[in-house]
Amino acid sequence: MAKKTLKSKLEPKFDVVFLSLFGDRNEPELLLSLLNGLLEGHQPPLVSLQIEPTRLASHFADDKSPVLDLCATDEGGRQYNVEVQLSRKTRYAERALYYWSRLFVAQLKQGHLYSDLRPTIGIHLLDWSFFGKPNLGYHHTFHITDDLHHRRLTDHFALHILELPNFNRALDELDTLEDKWLYFIKNGHTMTHKQAQDLDRTIDRAEKKLAFMSQDDRLRFQAFMLDKRLRDEATHIPDLEREAREKGHAAGLEAGLEAGLEAGREAGREEGREAGREEGREEGREEGLLLALRLWERAVGRALSAPERERLKDIARDQGIEGLGELAFDADKARLEGLLKGL
Repeated sequence: MAKKTLKSKLEPKFDVVFLSLFGDRNEPELLLSLLNGLLEGHQPPLVSLQIEPTRLASHFADDKSPVLDLCATDEGGRQYNVEVQLSRKTRYAERALYYWSRLFVAQLKQGHLYSDLRPTIGIHLLDWSFFGKPNLGYHHTFHITDDLHHRRLTDHFALHILELPNFNRALDELDTLEDKWLYFIKNGHTMTHKQAQDLDRTIDRAEKKLAFMSQDDRLRFQAFMLDKRLRDEATHIPDLEREAREKGHAAGLEAGLEAGLEAGREAGREEGREAGREEGREEGREEGLLLALRLWERAVGRALSAPERERLKDIARDQGIEGLGELAFDADKARLEGLLKGL
């Protein structure tokens, strides 16, 4: 029998992967270790952790219930909200404060006292630079303090923003548990079992779980969809950037031959980068199509015939890979068989 080929590991920082890794209520030890690493030196170590539902109840009739990435409560009643953001969001400070406030307010039920409120800690892992200054470090912690005397108003508020692009330590430079977890979140998909094992016992467990999870076509398709969305966002160059580049070309021509040549070289580099991006997008589309077809096969419980695969590929070309894959998520076996017969 031919040996089954293992699929490459998914990136831990993808939110669907991150939630599968750390959001399992039956295995809170991974999240417990992660939080102890990220909060080391900021508060006493956590002893135990309970992972909570991420949809908060709304207090207002027409208000939408926010859905947080990951919520947990420790043995002392302190609440934690962990968010992973891969693409830049406008007004992110306000967004982070909103998430924190909704979780904090959700504690106070009718008849409860303000003394019942427990500290709430927001932790935001960003795959982009929030402050735009790498020399300022990567872990930023905020509290409510007095401007003049720097006294802290309350220990009930803490907000941690971690900029993953600013964390650039090599494998042999990792000292703290925070270093090791951040390295895993950025590079876990390329690490070997031995490297994870040498870092930490719990990170070794996380790497093994990641390798196992990555064989699941359903999760791979979700990660593909997220990656596609991020790629699509990245290709939409803002008009201001395009205008600035055009002005740069004009300035180069006006400034003289050398400046004009440099502008032309930059244009050539941009064309090369765009060609590379297009090649990557084409490879991504092919992988996404194969994942969608595997989801159909798993949903109907059999291999698709060659004519069926070709007809489904035609649907993907007309309606998009997303729609083809989502059908396998939402429809039952009988309906999918009916759709195949009607093709």
